[in-house]
Amino acid sequence: MLTIKADLVQTLLGRGEVVKAQEEVADLQTITKHAMQNVRQIVGSLKDHQIAQELVVIRKMLELAGVDFHIEGESVVKALPTDLQSKTAMILRELVNNLMKHSQAKKCSLRFNRDQNHVYLFYHDDVLGFSDLDGQELHSIKERLIPLQGQVRITSLSKPTEIIVSIPIKE
Repeated sequence: MLTIKADLVQTLLGRGEVVKAQEEVADLQTITKHAMQNVRQIVGSLKDHQIAQELVVIRKMLELAGVDFHIEGESVVKALPTDLQSKTAMILRELVNNLMKHSQAKKCSLRFNRDQNHVYLFYHDDVLGFSDLDGQELHSIKERLIPLQGQVRITSLSKPTEIIVSIPIKE
């Protein structure tokens, strides 16, 4: 279906029908967004990672990349229900993937904390992460937090980058 729509856009542009082509591109964007959401749901259901497993992988990835990694509060997140651990693990993976793709960080730290109603993840690295905010930052993490009714905030744009993830605990 995507190929057919893309071919249609090319045909419309060839005819000079820019407005119709733009409508088709918008439709393509909607279709691909829904497809990505479906893929994430499928992957999420296939992977029941506990946080301990994910932290082992993250430590190794960052070590190989030459990033000095520190973590505090592992026991906090390891005590969460398995399904919440799994979802938190996927959010952590997104944060680390962003670090690997978009920064030249040499230091990274994670700190977990919780109160009666929420678990918090505090992320910190040593590079300039965002020159400004346009609302599209951390899009994948925001999407993962929607079903959890969680939030992500960038609390520092400049050196260091600081991000806080908040997830309600429903036990």
